[in-house]
This record gives sequence, C-alpha cells and structure tokens, in this order.
Amino acid sequence: MDLPLKLGILYLQSSQYSAISQDFIRGIKLNNLPVQYYMESIDIGINDRQVIEKIQKLNFQEEISLILAFLGHHNTKNIYSYAEDNNIILIVSNLGANIPYKLEKHKGVYINSYGLNEACYSLGKYFAQQGMKNIVSSSSYYDAGYGILEAIEMGLKEKQMSFLGHYITPFNPRENEAEIMQQVIQSHDGKTVFA
Repeated sequence: MDLPLKLGILYLQSSQYSAISQDFIRGIKLNNLPVQYYMESIDIGINDRQVIEKIQKLNFQEEISLILAFLGHHNTKNIYSYAEDNNIILIVSNLGANIPYKLEKHKGVYINSYGLNEACYSLGKYFAQQGMKNIVSSSSYYDAGYGILEAIEMGLKEKQMSFLGHYITPFNPRENEAEIMQQVIQSHDGKTVFA
C-alpha cells in the first residue's frame, strides 16, 4: 500500500488580513488531493531564520520535501538558498503586490504570484488608452506602502498621464472616513477612482 504524499504548508499571520491564511489553506484543500497536510505558522513571514527553522522541522521530523509557503519577497534570499541546497521543493504563493526586481532563480523554488502588481499596471495602461481623465486613488494606510500605486502609475505615465491626487485612509479610520474620502475625491474633480 502506498503511503499518502506529505505536503508541508507554511502559513503566515496577518493582523490586517486575518482570514488570509485560512483562505490560503482552504484553497489548497479544495482539490481533495490524496495527501497528508503538515502545517506550521511563520508569523508574518519576514523572519528568514524562523521560516528556515519551520522548513527544517517539516523536512527533518516529518520527512517532507514538498512545501507550500505564503511569503512575500522581503528577506527571502536565505530561505530560497536553503531550500535549493537541501533539495526541497518550495512553492511560494504571494499576492504579487511588489515586483521582486532582484530575485535570483533557485533550483526547486517556484513562485506562484497572484500578479496584483501586473494587473494594476495593465489597468493603468487601460485607463491611459481609454483617455480617462481626473484619476485619483483611494487606499488604506496599510496597502499604500506596497507597489500597487506605483504599478498603475507606470501604466499611466506611458501616455504622460498621472494621478491628480491620492487619498490614504489613516491606520485607524475615523467614523466619517467615507465622507472625508468623498470630499477629497471631489476636490480633485475625480471622475475615475482607483481604490
């Protein structure tokens, strides 16, 4: 009798997106694959030493050499090198909110990006091609730090267009935040809103 395949999953913890790991795990399990799942939390995923320790635990204790991980591109060089050096297949999923410009290729490491950055760039190009005017953005304090706004702006700049203004919701939103956002958009005569 064949033993079921063992699959390691490294999931992160996010205070901003509390259901993201649960959704990630549910998505993996939707296929009803004939596998045994072994899961480890990697906090927010930027501590490369902690991530490597969790990979080692899955590999040494459970003899797992196929691991799915939800990681960004920050601080991953040592993680990817470790997986490659130890013949571990590491499939990394991420939202693709930033483009990993200097990411080196590593044997056995695969990136499954949801391409958010590329989608925003394409949207910017579409806005420019359609001649849309008076474009403003509205973003949360948390998300404004990613490359999403930069990506859409790159698409706009190809036609010498840019945002007229940006509205960023404070980290702790006010009770009347929607009204304040609307006032800012109207003050720029916003006709198209990227949110």
